Amino acid sequence: MQIVRKNGETRWLESAGIRLESDLGVTILGNGIDITERMEAELALKESEEKFRLLYEHSEDPMLLLDENGFFDCNQETFRYLKAEGDEQDASLFPGLSPSLQPDGQRSDEKFQKMIELAYKTGHNRFDWFFRTFSGHEIWADVSFTVIPFEHREIIFSVWTDITERNRMQEEVLKLRKLESVGRLAGGIAHDFNNLLTGIMGNIEIAGLRLEKQPEKAHKSLEKALKAALRAAGLTQKLLTFAKGGEPIKATAELGEIIRDSAEFSLTGSKVALDLVIADDLWPAEVDTGQISQVIQNLVINADSEMSDGGIIKIVAENVILDLVQAESLSLQVGAYIKMLVRDQGNGIPEELFDKIFDPFFTTRSEGSGLGLSVIHSIVKKHNGKVSVRSELGSFAEFTVLLPALKYSGKEKNL
Repeated sequence: MQIVRKNGETRWLESAGIRLESDLGVTILGNGIDITERMEAELALKESEEKFRLLYEHSEDPMLLLDENGFFDCNQETFRYLKAEGDEQDASLFPGLSPSLQPDGQRSDEKFQKMIELAYKTGHNRFDWFFRTFSGHEIWADVSFTVIPFEHREIIFSVWTDITERNRMQEEVLKLRKLESVGRLAGGIAHDFNNLLTGIMGNIEIAGLRLEKQPEKAHKSLEKALKAALRAAGLTQKLLTFAKGGEPIKATAELGEIIRDSAEFSLTGSKVALDLVIADDLWPAEVDTGQISQVIQNLVINADSEMSDGGIIKIVAENVILDLVQAESLSLQVGAYIKMLVRDQGNGIPEELFDKIFDPFFTTRSEGSGLGLSVIHSIVKKHNGKVSVRSELGSFAEFTVLLPALKYSGKEKNL
C-alpha cells in the first residue's frame, strides 16, 4: 500500500498483521516494510516493457527475438516484410529462407551461428544478410543483434533494415565504373593501333615513291611496313593477354634486336633522334617478346610525346649483377639482370607524381589514355623485374627497367 508522509513524500509499504486474543480482548499485531525502491523498479520495468511492446508491435522495421536455438518470436512487420501468409507466419521457418550459401561463399547456417555467438560474446553484432521472401523475391538486409535480458535469461533482439535498393544502386555504380574502365582501355588500345597503322601506311607511301628510282630503299620500306603489320596483328595478342590476366608467354630471346626494332619503329616519322647503346654481349633472357616490345614502345612513345620540338632519346642496355643489399632494396632476387635505361630531354616529372604515374588511367596529358606506364609496370612485374623513374624538372625523365637474365660471364658490372 501507499502512504503519504507529513512532508508529502509518498512511500510504498508492505504490511502484515496477526490477530491476538487474550483476557484483555482482541489485539492486532502488525508491521510494515518500506518497499518503495522495489516498487519503483517494478513500475519502471513495466513501463519499459510497455514501451518496448508498443515499439515492437508498431515498428515499420522487422524485429525478431532469438536465442542459441534460433528465432522464437517476431513482430507483424516481419511477416509483412517476408510476405508470410497463413501457416508461413511462424518464426521457426525463417532459416529456410536463406540459400545454402551466402554471396561471400560461406554456408548460411554456419555463418548465422557465428553471428549469434559473436553477439553473445560482445553484446552486439551487425552484418548484411541475403535471403528470399516466401514469395521468392531476393532481399538484402542490414541485420543488427543486441543481447538483452528476458525472463531470467539473455536473448538477442534483432532489427532488420532493407538495403536491397542500396545494394542494387552500388552494383549499378560498379558496373558503370567497369564500363568506363573498359572504354578507357579500348581508347588506349585504339591509340596504340592507330600508331601502328600510321607506321604501316607511312612506309607503304614511301615505298610507292621509291619503287621506280630506288628499288632497294623501297624494299627496306616495305620490310618495315611488314614488321609494323606484324606488330599490329600482335595487338590482338595484347587483348588476349589482358583477358588471361596478363601472364606472359615466355621464351628465350635476345633483347638487343627487340629493343632496337621497337624503338626505331616507335619513332617513325618523329623529329626526335635515337641514341642506342646496346652491349654487344647482352645476355639472353626468358621473356614474352611481344610484351617486352610493348614496354620499349610505350617508353619511347612517352618520351617522344614530351619533346614536341625534337631532341634525343637515349636508350642503354647492359648487363648488371645485383648483390644482396641492392636486391633487397629493390625487392628482387640476387643475381644477373639486363638493365634497360630510356632517357628523354623533356620537361621532366614532378617528384610528387612518382607514386602515381604507374597507376592505371593516370595521365597528365589530355590526349593520353593513362595506360602506357601501368601496362609497363604490370609486364615488368610479371617478368619478376623492376621499373623505376628518376627525373629533373625542365631537363629529363629517365626510366630504368631491370629484367632477370639467363646467364652471365663474370665480366659484367655491378648495378
